[in-house]
Amino acid sequence: MTVREQTTTAVRQRQRNAASLPETDCAWVVWVSSGGCEGCTMAVLGATAPSFEELLSGHLTHVPRIELVHPALALEAGDEYLSVLEQAASGALEPFLLVVEGSIFDESRAGAGSFSGLGSRAGQPIPVGEWVERLAPAAAAVIAIGTCAASGGVPAARGNVTGAASLGALLGAEFRAKSGLPIVNVPGCAPSGDAFIEVLSYTLLHLGNIVPLDLDEFGRPAWLYSTAIPLERVRQPGVRREPAEEMTAMCPVPSRGWINHIGGCGSVGGACTGCTRSDYPDVALELLISR
Repeated sequence: MTVREQTTTAVRQRQRNAASLPETDCAWVVWVSSGGCEGCTMAVLGATAPSFEELLSGHLTHVPRIELVHPALALEAGDEYLSVLEQAASGALEPFLLVVEGSIFDESRAGAGSFSGLGSRAGQPIPVGEWVERLAPAAAAVIAIGTCAASGGVPAARGNVTGAASLGALLGAEFRAKSGLPIVNVPGCAPSGDAFIEVLSYTLLHLGNIVPLDLDEFGRPAWLYSTAIPLERVRQPGVRREPAEEMTAMCPVPSRGWINHIGGCGSVGGACTGCTRSDYPDVALELLISR
């Protein structure tokens, strides 16, 4: 048995042993954002198959209706919004899924300032990373949306001064949510909104003991990240692209499209830049761009 097969088997065994969600007709999704461009949020809002609206309204079969707590989309604001986060962190908001968008900054490098804050305490911003550390252990599942959250992404590129890192680097490789699930990673810059809604739905169905949640050794949904796409090197403008030395990226877009199974960089002749890779953008761009 290969290392990958052993890891996948171990993940599935932990899932079988994990506690499930109690029966409920409503679940919460607590979404926090840190170092990113909010492109993941925009991708999800554009999803059509299924749509975010279907998920929120409870129109997906066996999937509970979702109450969304999002920094840009929540109806609550100010202290009222922060009180919902406090309820979630204290275990008073159940069941809830934590979605993290963007990489996590190393606030110790910010000096007297702050890289990313959510609310304030004694006149000082509360770092998003602190919220994540409080919310994650109380969540039924934790999902990293986008490459920034899954592996650091652009904010963590070589030479950055923020110490940006992935959600996994903050919580640790051994982290498990209340259900026993590891972090579910949905990489992409940004990932397909349709694919993310599917992952969110499958996670809820899994927690309800309805379907399995098949994750690979990187915590990615195996049924989505199963197609290897070759990266291509750009020599000069107007000159034929050439493959980059056997480098590939696992991505669902070429086979599933971007929105409603239509479009997407890998489906319309665009060069794959490897945005789902854990070494994006450093290694991928070094190979893609040569003069």
